[in-house]
Amino acid sequence: MHFTSERPGSNLVVIGDDQLDGLIITGLTGEALVAAARTQRGDPRHAYYPLFAIASGPPPEGIDRDELALLLDGLVNDEAEAASMAAEHWQKVDGQHALPASTPEARLLSYLALRPSRPLAPLRDWRSPSVYRYPLLAALGAGESGESLPVLAARGLLVRRELIERLRLCPGCGGAHLLFVDTCPNCARIDIAPDESIHCFRCGHVESQGRFMSDGSLQCPNCRARLRHIGTDYDRPLEHYLCRRCGDRFTEPDVIARCSICSHECHPDMLMAREAGTYQLTEYGRMSALDGSAGRVFERFDADRYLNPERFEHLLDWQMGITRAHADCRFALILIQLHWPAPAQSAQGRAQARVLVRAFAERLPEFLREADVCTRTREPDFWILMPQGDSREAKVLLDRLQRAIREEGTPQEAGLTLSARVLRSSDLRGLGEDARSVMDQVLRASEGTANA
Repeated sequence: MHFTSERPGSNLVVIGDDQLDGLIITGLTGEALVAAARTQRGDPRHAYYPLFAIASGPPPEGIDRDELALLLDGLVNDEAEAASMAAEHWQKVDGQHALPASTPEARLLSYLALRPSRPLAPLRDWRSPSVYRYPLLAALGAGESGESLPVLAARGLLVRRELIERLRLCPGCGGAHLLFVDTCPNCARIDIAPDESIHCFRCGHVESQGRFMSDGSLQCPNCRARLRHIGTDYDRPLEHYLCRRCGDRFTEPDVIARCSICSHECHPDMLMAREAGTYQLTEYGRMSALDGSAGRVFERFDADRYLNPERFEHLLDWQMGITRAHADCRFALILIQLHWPAPAQSAQGRAQARVLVRAFAERLPEFLREADVCTRTREPDFWILMPQGDSREAKVLLDRLQRAIREEGTPQEAGLTLSARVLRSSDLRGLGEDARSVMDQVLRASEGTANA
């Protein structure tokens, strides 16, 4: 393994022989080390690459220490240890170095693809306007507040593993540093105080208890009656607060939320809600990183007509509902699975198989009808939904695919085989009430057939 300084006088050491495998930060400590880690993660060229540090002094303390742990892949003793750890990361993607990096979201998915078991976690930092921030997202250019994470989760690329905190944020600036202030419902001033009042039964006069005190006993200031027995001569109403500005009495004060950052004031119901939690890459997200489509994560439709699994399931649910309501409507659901032999379990074999699977994925939309849609739930699993399709049209599609595969010859040379299962809309009625359960049943059945 070859190690060189990135440039003369640089604190970065490059890991790799024929290609860059990772980077090591050397000669820095404390805040300078954290700043260097931020800068390196912000470099679009190598943002997702393994990044290590050789500490030259005491490690950072407190929040800086926690942030450094989220930005680095580890503190190492020497270059050889870093090279070994970097090699483990690249094994997760079978050595594929050219991962998507055109957008912050693409860099995030590529980063997580190299670290599938490592969750994306927030850092609790009182200095941050939103209190919880994501240092890695900030370095990648996606914004430290994590606003894009629920969107990526909704598209099936990420899944939230743990809810850490539910936040209420200022609608003016998005900050979470809020003061909740009691105010007078009448004049909206804050100069209010708890107040014990008395209600005289004789004349109905109500006023603060202090105004009823006379020579150590209670006497109504209005009718001068002596008040000796509570419940007989007087009682204490429910009013518990007095405004010193307007004199109004009330049971409960109004509450306003005041932002400590921008001074914006609003009712608590107007605050924005946001959740901070840990996120992990899904199988669909990993495939998006490996096949290069991660740069299009915010497109509703991929350019090659693939839907994300969640949207595909929504359309399948819709088709099933239409078929149940209208007997003359029908559709076909096809599951195509690619299989490769045991030798492909080596890194080189998996990389070759992945190239062939990617080529198949690129060609598949060419054979679909205009109204057909498809998705992938796992790397070798392809689903096709054919509205108003039947088993005959599905067979025509599969025959065309098989003929194209035979003519190209590539999958056979690598030992790849194709299996397919076609289900008509009438075949799905006993499998489940919704698309998710239907697809799970079909997958289990196909795995049982393969094992048999």
